[in-house]
Amino acid sequence: MAEDKGSGSVESHLREYLKEFGLKLAYHPWREHAKRAKEGWPDWAVSGPGGFILRELKRQGEKPSQAQEEWLGSLHAAGIDVGVWKPCCVLSGRMARELAVVAGVGVP
Repeated sequence: MAEDKGSGSVESHLREYLKEFGLKLAYHPWREHAKRAKEGWPDWAVSGPGGFILRELKRQGEKPSQAQEEWLGSLHAAGIDVGVWKPCCVLSGRMARELAVVAGVGVP
């Protein structure tokens, strides 16, 4: 399972979960926007009635770059829910669980 290519990718699963949970406030700085983004900024921002998260997508076995680690560490220290999703996060259900929380699904 690749990070961002094809129907079985982490990216495609994320897009399906966004639809499934009705999360319309999700943003990824694609192409032209990404050129203006600061190096290391996380791939995805998702907001819903249950919260706000930032996630970096990586291939299995890959680690965030130094710039990505700096952003993730700083944002975490500021109290923002940040993390990294890899193919194992799709297979384990972690991605779906975290998006369900953001969507307010099953949360009291």
